[in-house]
Amino acid sequence: MPTHQLDSLDVADLMDYYLENPADPDATDTDQTDPDPEADTESDPEVDIDTEPDQEADMESDQEADIESNQEAYIDLVSDPEVGELLPAPRRTDRHQEVDIESDQETYIELSDLEADLEVGESLPAPPTDRQFATVDEATAAINKFTGENGYAVSKRRSKVDKKGDLNKIYFQCNRGRTFRSQVKGNERKRNRCTRRIDCPFSMVLSYSKSFDSWSLKIREASHNHGPSPISTHPVLRREEVNTHSEAIKRNLSVGTRTSHILTMLRQSDPANSIKPRDIHNLRARLRREFLDGRTPIQALLYQIPEEGDWIMNYQATDNVVTAVFCTHKSALEILRHSHYVLVIDATYKTNRYNMPMVDIVGVTPLNKTFFVGFGFIQSEKEPFYRFILRDLHDIYRQLNLPDPRVVLTDKEKALMNAIEAEFPFTKCMLCIWHVNKNILAKARAFLRRDTLSLFRDNDSQFLPRLKEKEKAMLGLWMSVVYAGTVPDMEEAWRKFQAEYNTEMYAEVVMYIKSEWMESDTARRLLHAYTSSYLHLGNQATSRGEAAHWCLKRDLQVSTNDLLTVIRSFERTVTNQHANLQQQLADARITKPIQYLSFLFTNVLTKISRHAIGKVAAIRDAYLPPGRGKKEIKECTGATTRTLGIPCIHVIKSHVDEQRPLSIDQFHRHWHLHAPETLPPVDPRLLLLEPRVNRTRGRPAGAINRPTAQEVSQARSTQRDPSSFEYVLEEGRGGRGRGRGRGRGRGRGSTSQVSAQEPTQEGGGNNGRGRSGRGNNGGSNNGRSDNGRGARGGGSNNGGGDNGGGRGRGRGRGPASGIPPEMLNQFSF
Repeated sequence: MPTHQLDSLDVADLMDYYLENPADPDATDTDQTDPDPEADTESDPEVDIDTEPDQEADMESDQEADIESNQEAYIDLVSDPEVGELLPAPRRTDRHQEVDIESDQETYIELSDLEADLEVGESLPAPPTDRQFATVDEATAAINKFTGENGYAVSKRRSKVDKKGDLNKIYFQCNRGRTFRSQVKGNERKRNRCTRRIDCPFSMVLSYSKSFDSWSLKIREASHNHGPSPISTHPVLRREEVNTHSEAIKRNLSVGTRTSHILTMLRQSDPANSIKPRDIHNLRARLRREFLDGRTPIQALLYQIPEEGDWIMNYQATDNVVTAVFCTHKSALEILRHSHYVLVIDATYKTNRYNMPMVDIVGVTPLNKTFFVGFGFIQSEKEPFYRFILRDLHDIYRQLNLPDPRVVLTDKEKALMNAIEAEFPFTKCMLCIWHVNKNILAKARAFLRRDTLSLFRDNDSQFLPRLKEKEKAMLGLWMSVVYAGTVPDMEEAWRKFQAEYNTEMYAEVVMYIKSEWMESDTARRLLHAYTSSYLHLGNQATSRGEAAHWCLKRDLQVSTNDLLTVIRSFERTVTNQHANLQQQLADARITKPIQYLSFLFTNVLTKISRHAIGKVAAIRDAYLPPGRGKKEIKECTGATTRTLGIPCIHVIKSHVDEQRPLSIDQFHRHWHLHAPETLPPVDPRLLLLEPRVNRTRGRPAGAINRPTAQEVSQARSTQRDPSSFEYVLEEGRGGRGRGRGRGRGRGRGSTSQVSAQEPTQEGGGNNGRGRSGRGNNGGSNNGRSDNGRGARGGGSNNGGGDNGGGRGRGRGRGPASGIPPEMLNQFSF
């Protein structure tokens, strides 16, 4: 009999059916599908105590099994274990016959046992009615606790209010009460549904008494038609457990903890809890609905998220459809202020349900760690969308008063390279050498394989090793072209490469490399002969971007989320990364690597990145001391300092020979661990060096390293140290100059022209009559006047004189020209 006909039978009909229709034990009931053991029999809708009484909807199943399995779970209306399992049907034979269940023989169920099972529901106790409750919530909690301990649950059926609209009665029934009534036609149903309703008669009412100002419970029908069942089968009871642990669950959801990990944590703290994965999903969905508050996810992303103050966001829309989004987190700006010289820009995919490519922009910290600068989501990888993202990034640089990045690394995406040139015209764009090498090997592998097959069969044990050797040899020759130090060396290496593969077999490979990578514009972005003047800080591949993609996707977990969920996931990743970077930076400021405790690094430890110090140490060990196994020191080209921002081997050797430590000024600003305003006080004992051989009469007047009276006074003063901007201003402010000379005659002051980039003085001197000194008056500002009638000379006037014989004294001051006037307007004095 098909299972859909069983709902019209009473118990007697059911018994007759089983007794009159013996079943083959080897046969399979085709009308029943084994339910998924992980699937719940009802969805877990939120039950609001104040909902309308006649509200009823189909129950969704809890698909806790693998989402991709698409298995269907069905439970028949009469499949309750106490009523009858649709197992091999009983046959009327010897009642006392017992058979091993695991054998191929039949299993028998006595009629008396089945009748006893049908009466088991009568033993389920009803909640006590002798207790008064102050509130509905208190009564509901007590009811759920009692019913859960006794193997059943109740749900609200309807409620009543008095004439004033105040709630005064709530009717409860067993959650297996009533019968299922479908509101969807069978052939139109798209979701797999199931029900646990078997028309259980149990019901009760919670009434409010104005006299006692309390709520009391009254049982209307105390009987059940089913037996007890675990708490995990009752959604209302599981919701009570979720509410009990809601704070812990919400904290874990806010930091992106997976559902399985949350359940593991809950079971460790409370092994008896019955919370299912579906309950966690329902809570997450409810929190999301509360956050959206009727808005769409994109509306919440573009308006609510920026209002929280942690994100800077901009978007572009066409016909009210968002086509591009740019965002950056405030924690990234803090690091970007210091580490803005090199960026890596790369696009990745499969991060959102809209299939929008994600443009990931990352930078490099002084410790050589990667940090996220910003994110962009674009409709397609075309130049207008890239320009939108880079234009917003350019605005961020301008708002932070930062110069354009020195170098941007990317793969050979023409649209992206064009956008970089348009938005950052002074930035050098370099290509990822790793991608270039992979593309060349991919193109050449077929030809290398054909060449190897001419010597060995493909099943020969030496075939693969020889193929790898050929690939390595080709890549080695190509790398000699890439890393040639000068253009002539590069051209010579390229001629050798062409000569090595000057055969018909490799003609296509050579032509590919020549047209794709040796083309003039591409070569200037790739070959070291051209990029040796770019400050790339050792970054020549976009591997940082690839690692950043993996980090984001690891926390994102799936690629079917909307942009709001994606940004929320990114926020957790970025904030965690920022905290780690700040901790690492704090450690680097107070710890000294033992392997670098030598005189050469005395003044730079805890002030310069240990990564930069490690590079200097590696260069030193590769060349010094000269001898066997060491590299030969060639003529200095300055490439090391230009590209890495660290001292070259020639500077290192001079310091080693003279036993002098390196200074922080010999390292590029990127490698400094302290900003000017955060530099710690210098310990004078660390600056002590061996005495130098001096002239007996002391330093000559006007020597560069001779301290002024102001500097000596400042060292002893209790006056606060200047701020960072005051340091800049002082570098451009001239001091006073005094000079004395002998001779007669006139002197003329010559005005020196100084470029705006140098913090010197500018101004012209007034001609004075009288006697002047011969030569320049000493001091930072060389004054110009006569014995009383000369006016003050301005700026760096050289007091020139001839026919000496008299005395002259002059003083002069001039305005600072090292800072543009518009910057001076930013400060008030």
